[in-house]
Amino acid sequence: ELVFHQDRGGGLEQAAGICDQVDALAASLQGENAPAPEDTGKRLDEAWGTWLHLDVATIDGVEPLAERLHAACRQIATAQPDALRGTRLDPAVTRPRREKLCARLEKLVDAAHEAPRERSLQEMALALRERLASNTIGSGDVSPTHGPAREIERLDVSWALLGPILDDDGKALAERFGRARARVAAA
Repeated sequence: ELVFHQDRGGGLEQAAGICDQVDALAASLQGENAPAPEDTGKRLDEAWGTWLHLDVATIDGVEPLAERLHAACRQIATAQPDALRGTRLDPAVTRPRREKLCARLEKLVDAAHEAPRERSLQEMALALRERLASNTIGSGDVSPTHGPAREIERLDVSWALLGPILDDDGKALAERFGRARARVAAA
C-alpha cells in the first residue's frame, strides 16, 4: 500500500511507484501464470484509485509517468480486455462520461461562436452588480470569458480523470474532444 505524502517530491515518488506496480502487472500477463482477469482488474482499479488520490495534476514533472501509466493500462487492456470490466477504467463506463464531456465542450464552443444577443437593462444591471461584488471581494477578474475558461478547465480535468483511452470508441471520442478544444483555442 502507498502512503500519501503532501510534498510534491513524495507525490512524484508515489506516482512512480504506481507506474512500477502497473508495469509489473502488465508484464505478469505475458507468462503462463498470468493472474485471472478479475484479479488483474481489481489490482488495476486499486492502482488507478491511488493515482487519482495523488492529485497528479498538481505535481510538476508527472507527465512522463502519466504516459507510462497509460501505456501499461493499454497493454493490460490488450492482453486481458475482460479485466477492465467493472473497473473505473472500463470503456463501457467511461464512454458515456466522455460523450457527455464532448457534448458539454461542444455546446460551450458553439455558444462562444454565437453572436451575443442584446441584454435587457435588468440583465446589464445584474451583471454590473456581480462585477462590483467580485471587485469588492477582491477577485479582480471581471473578464466576461472567465466563466467559460473555468468551465473548459474543469472539462479538461474531468477528461483526464477518466484515464487512458483503451478502445476505438475512446479514440474517436478523444479526437472529437481534441477538435472541440482546437476550436476553443482558435476562438
